[in-house]
Amino acid sequence: GENAPIKQVWDGQGLDYEYFVLVIRDTYLNRLDGIGDDINYTNSELITLKDYYKRNREISIMLFSLAYILNIVDASVNAHLFQYEIDENISFKIDPFSYDQFNHNLISLKINI
Repeated sequence: GENAPIKQVWDGQGLDYEYFVLVIRDTYLNRLDGIGDDINYTNSELITLKDYYKRNREISIMLFSLAYILNIVDASVNAHLFQYEIDENISFKIDPFSYDQFNHNLISLKINI
């Protein structure tokens, strides 16, 4: 069946995970104090759920921080190279190349700066 914490925290657009974690914590602490509830999770499942959401929150914070730092590095590099002079004669040429001694066909790359 459906579990009570999920029914309690559904806000119509998604789950409020912070509130969900508080419900998990409070339910577990109430059980330790001898207060009953109608939630269909065991104590070990409540601990597993709490750890799961805590881990996901920490990973989300780390990924957001990494993306933010990479954005700062990208902006710094872009600002540093903004005034870099680019010659109009720059070119990139790809030509097929055959090396007959071993009967191999290769690709030759040539960059003119």
